[in-house]
Amino acid sequence: MKRILLTSTALVAFAGAAAAEVSWNGDAEIGYNDEVEDGFYFTAGLKINGSAELNNGIEAGFFFDVDVDFAGNSVGSTNDDGAWDGIDFDASDYYVYMKSDIASLYLGDTKTAAEKIFIGNLKTPVKGLTFFGTEGFVEDGDVDDGAKKGDFVDAVIRAESSFNNINFAVSGLLYNDPDATEDDMRMVGTQVAVAGSAGAFNFGMAYQDEEKGTVYNSGPVDEIFGLYVGTSLSGFDVTLGYTKNNTDDEDTVGLIASYTMGDFTIGGVFAKESQKNADGDDTTAGIEFGYNNGAADVKVWYLDGYMEEAGIEGSYDLGNGLKLYAGYMQYNGDSDTHEAYVAGEYDLGGGATLLASYGETGDLSGDKGTDSVGDDYEVNDGTTIAVSFKF
Repeated sequence: MKRILLTSTALVAFAGAAAAEVSWNGDAEIGYNDEVEDGFYFTAGLKINGSAELNNGIEAGFFFDVDVDFAGNSVGSTNDDGAWDGIDFDASDYYVYMKSDIASLYLGDTKTAAEKIFIGNLKTPVKGLTFFGTEGFVEDGDVDDGAKKGDFVDAVIRAESSFNNINFAVSGLLYNDPDATEDDMRMVGTQVAVAGSAGAFNFGMAYQDEEKGTVYNSGPVDEIFGLYVGTSLSGFDVTLGYTKNNTDDEDTVGLIASYTMGDFTIGGVFAKESQKNADGDDTTAGIEFGYNNGAADVKVWYLDGYMEEAGIEGSYDLGNGLKLYAGYMQYNGDSDTHEAYVAGEYDLGGGATLLASYGETGDLSGDKGTDSVGDDYEVNDGTTIAVSFKF
């Protein structure tokens, strides 16, 4: 990692700053893939962090991720500009922030209020199984800004604070309506969330405001209210949750439970929906098992009813620099709608890694498609042989 120390006289943007630090690290990968990349490919990236301690005790900073993609290049008789004329530059994961001991403000590709302090408490610990009622809360990754690559123009603004054992957060999506007569940016999909603990209990509440128009390419934002209360009973972590979608007039009551004993974890979810889905189901029931002893990590899960999903993923570190991965996932009760992969990584030392993998996706499309086979570990569709470097 490279670092530069700058004095306050060089940081006009951070007025009142005593000192600032900028650091960066990079990565690169060269390889061959017969499905996604159509042959040899090369990618590189640069991540930049900056922060400054202000004289009034406030920290200001930013994060920026730049990706370089050479995969679309080819050498041919019609290519007059050379083999690298098609280089693509893409920026993603950009945000700026200001924070103190009691409050913080984030702007950019960052989590929404409900995503930051509410939704995670209504998911099982191994695979994050949940019920349908939580899906309406907009998370940063749900926003489709129309960009061909990355999510650089996703703009979430989030303010948060804490007092004793209670956390508060409010957020919104910054959106420039393409149909508006003016170019003014406005905030939509406002969320307010509270989460905390009192004695043996933990609790949370979240509200999301409605936006009837299309936000980016993702459709409208529903008005949703949710709450939960949880505790521990005889070693079991138990959470009871409720969500109400006022836009669709639907509500859900769900129960999340988990138990950990040594290297083993078991979790489960059961929920009752107020309306049936297209298959006539109005309940969701799921179970998961996890095992992690340091070298081996295995996860098995099954979700049925209103939401359907099943799978197994695992990895094993042989301790000699070689680590193996494998997984199979099936969706919607259809064996043709699945993902499967096997992979191996070998540590070459000095930040270099050799990768060999094979991925297959059945009839899947969209986000569960060619370049993201897997869940905990992702590979390209088809056969891949590559070497990656970290700097």
